[in-house]
Amino acid sequence: MAGWNLSQGYYQKDYLTEDEIWTTLNSILSSKSHKTTSYKYCFLKSLLDNIFNVNEELILDFDKIFMKFTEVYWNLVAKHKLSQIQSNSNMKRSRVEIIIDSFINRYNFEGDFSFEGLNNTLQLELIKKLGQSAVNML
Repeated sequence: MAGWNLSQGYYQKDYLTEDEIWTTLNSILSSKSHKTTSYKYCFLKSLLDNIFNVNEELILDFDKIFMKFTEVYWNLVAKHKLSQIQSNSNMKRSRVEIIIDSFINRYNFEGDFSFEGLNNTLQLELIKKLGQSAVNML
């Protein structure tokens, strides 16, 4: 089964050396890695922001990761109107921008409405939509 189609991921308790950690991060952030949008950076930020939000079995919940992912993108797209596509890209809008704009239009939000200002039901709806879409983007 393809990794993007998994319902959950499993952590292998392998200890990486500092060099292995830096090599992995460098490969993600290097110019040789395909990056049209900021998804990889936002996902990495979401993981780092949640590094201490694991349960007693050291499991990090998917929804916690994508709550931060959604909050970051809401602020970039809805609040600050920042494009998430490189200027030299053939694409006009990213999938995240399309999902958030569609959500805003569906519920008729106006202005720079904050993510925290959304009620929990709406937050969860958007988190699920972006989370389902993001596993295909990353």
